[in-house]
Amino acid sequence: MKEVTTQISTTALNQAGSAVQSIEVSFCDTDAKNKTFSIHDGQTQDLCLQFTNNDNKSIAISVDFVDGTFTNDQRKNRACLDKDQKTNFGQYVTGMDSSLVLPATSSITKHASIQYPKGMHGIFNGCLVYYGQ
Repeated sequence: MKEVTTQISTTALNQAGSAVQSIEVSFCDTDAKNKTFSIHDGQTQDLCLQFTNNDNKSIAISVDFVDGTFTNDQRKNRACLDKDQKTNFGQYVTGMDSSLVLPATSSITKHASIQYPKGMHGIFNGCLVYYGQ
């Protein structure tokens, strides 16, 4: 089996005046907004995510997994590609609803799965992006 290393970032797509600014997303096993893990090709990795709504009203959001990249400048910061660009990461993530309603001042836990096909190996960057509906 070959090993695949994946780096995932959670990113809010900011909208002016949107309540999405009061949402926090982290991985269940860490408070971090970024996570790196390695899995063998053909095996399934659970992605456990904690969505927290700090606003005093319910918020509906859309969630998507897309491929990540690095900026084309001297800083080489991580960046998320468009929702249609899912060739190295996004297409291999399944099991999470694309629309969520987060109750006021509460947290919910959601799971997704990632499974790379046999023969795939390397380092891949991905993003979980979310935005208000």
